Amino acid sequence: VSPVNVLPPVTTGVAICAGQVGTLTASSPTGDISWFSGPTGGSALATGNSYPVTANSTTTFYAEAFQVVNSMVAQVGNGTTSNTNITYPTPFGNFNGGVKKQFLYRASELTAAGAIAGDINSIAFNVTSLNGTVAHQSFTISIKGTATASLNAHEAGAFALVYGPINYLPVEGWNNFAFTTPFNWNGTDNIIIETCFNNLSPSSNASTEMTTGLPFIASRYVAGSNLPNICSSSTVTTSTSRPNVRFDQSFGCYSERSPAELIVNPLPVAKAGEDVAFCPGNSATIGGSPSASGGEAPYVYSWAPTTGLNNTTVANPEASPTATTSYALTVTDNKGCINSDTIIFTIHALPVVNANTTKAEVCEGDAITLTGSGSGAGQLVYTWNNNASNGVSFSPPASNKYVVTGTDANGCTKKDSVNIAVNPLPVIEIEDAVFCQGDSVQVDAGAGFATYLWSTGATIRTIYVKSAGQYSVTVTDSKGCSNSDNLQVTEQQKKIPKITASGPYCESMPAQFLQVDLPGGLWSGNGITDMQTGLFDPGNSGAGVHAVIYEGGQKCEGKDSINIYVSALPDVNAGDDVNILIGESTQLIGSGQGNYTWSPSEGLSCVNCEKPVASPQETTTYILKIESPDGCSDVDSVTVNVELRDSEIFVPTMFSPNGDGLNDELLVYGELKSMVLLLYNRWGERIFESTDQAIGWDGTHKGLALDPGVFVYILQVTHHSGRKEQLKGNVTLVR
Repeated sequence: VSPVNVLPPVTTGVAICAGQVGTLTASSPTGDISWFSGPTGGSALATGNSYPVTANSTTTFYAEAFQVVNSMVAQVGNGTTSNTNITYPTPFGNFNGGVKKQFLYRASELTAAGAIAGDINSIAFNVTSLNGTVAHQSFTISIKGTATASLNAHEAGAFALVYGPINYLPVEGWNNFAFTTPFNWNGTDNIIIETCFNNLSPSSNASTEMTTGLPFIASRYVAGSNLPNICSSSTVTTSTSRPNVRFDQSFGCYSERSPAELIVNPLPVAKAGEDVAFCPGNSATIGGSPSASGGEAPYVYSWAPTTGLNNTTVANPEASPTATTSYALTVTDNKGCINSDTIIFTIHALPVVNANTTKAEVCEGDAITLTGSGSGAGQLVYTWNNNASNGVSFSPPASNKYVVTGTDANGCTKKDSVNIAVNPLPVIEIEDAVFCQGDSVQVDAGAGFATYLWSTGATIRTIYVKSAGQYSVTVTDSKGCSNSDNLQVTEQQKKIPKITASGPYCESMPAQFLQVDLPGGLWSGNGITDMQTGLFDPGNSGAGVHAVIYEGGQKCEGKDSINIYVSALPDVNAGDDVNILIGESTQLIGSGQGNYTWSPSEGLSCVNCEKPVASPQETTTYILKIESPDGCSDVDSVTVNVELRDSEIFVPTMFSPNGDGLNDELLVYGELKSMVLLLYNRWGERIFESTDQAIGWDGTHKGLALDPGVFVYILQVTHHSGRKEQLKGNVTLVR
């Protein structure tokens, strides 16, 4: 027999964070892989090319390759019956959520089937039909060697877990379960196979091929729904039937073991800080000092929930929750390792605070007492705004809202308020009264009050006083608020004012202030424009005799009156405006009674006559003033518009530019304000233009003397009168 050389497997290590599961891998072209904790000896920890494992610190595991030289399958049981969806035994579910089963296979049966002492690497059950697609939760297979020849009682003791736990959904046909750790059979013990799963509700049914009518109790089970701890229960129901099973045994050679390192990076330390407690509306910086340590910096921070945080990715955010909140800090270090911590931010309940007053409505000057009441943590302390003190009587100065702040033992505050209406005292201001000797005076306390009480005993609004002295009255309004006032009543002698005579006036004269010996009164009458000062305006009153009255402004002062005479202005008419040509004359026609004066005197034949002759050299406005016998005068005006004469215009019909000094240029003659002279040849070409009477045409065009001929001119002129005129004609050039 040639020796078998099994190559060591090729392994791959992995780095994890503490507490995580890392998967080591190994591969071998010549055999199956088993995992061990040391380089030699010991039991296999697991089988397969990958090994999920965790450790508290960096650990080296070892992979060993096993090459099968010889293998065999021993089937125990050859019955062809299958359970229904409501009968057992079967390693899988039917109408119950979870089931735990024990199946007994005698050593004699294994030996008869060809099994020999050694490792059992897997077992298989034959599923004949499926009903449903719900996986079996936490499905496990455990094996135990035993001397028990019949399952007359639940088999307890240590079972070796060889498969699972795993969520497993059976398939039709042989379902093979490769053991994570081979089970070593000594060749003499009977074998009990225990299966279990723990669905909380009925799972999928899998009918399994089985052998019935065995001469011993071959199966036990316990089943039920919503039993999360069923896999730790004892089996109770028995059966002489059991599922057929295939035992797989392999024999071969082992390789040297290859190391695979599981590097365990330490977790960072997360510190969310000490728990805090605040009143609503407050904030605090949370996190540790520092918030992260250990592991490998730099760190990534993540706070949750985000509610009330100003930043969720910094080490020490500002927290201002509105309700008690547990904040979780997750720290991720440079290796990707994660750890977390929590802090509870407690928000105290606010106290209950009530504002109380002895009176909600008072009169100005009345006293009230404000008190706070309520409940909260410890004894509440009450403070008031607007300079009020709790439980201390005071007089509020005006209507206002008074706010009480209650502070509990936690320092949390709550406010309440009460509106205090301060009704003002009724306003009563009675002026001192004066009455004239022998008369009486009425004194009025004013309207709008509910009651009146005079010092005389009267209870009405007004009283009549005939004696000098001091009096008082107390009034009460509809709110029940009272106020008082005093007045002094004085008796005076009567006085008569005297107006100083004034006038006469003309209608055109300025306003005059009239004089009186008792000033401070009021003036009235036609022409008075200011009753206070006695300003008299003759122009406002018009001509005639006007009665003016003055009444004294003080008590017991009488009145006086005078007649003021205002003379009418003469009726002046200077006549209508006239137009003349320069050098002409016109007679002015004035009318009216009185003495005449014309101005200005320039161009007039006389200045004091009624109808002077005017000969102005330019437009002139003449003023006629007539003064009446009363000395009143008025004026009127007349304008004499002087117009200029238009000049005669002459354009020669022929000229001879031959240099003899006579008629050498074509000029425009006449007194003009402005002109434009245009000359054209017989082809309509413009050959000359001038806007200056002093510049004429010399018979040339573009520096060349033109041949004799007839030319057309167009002349546009503006006269000094402003009149515009256009002339056209022919002119003959001769040499």
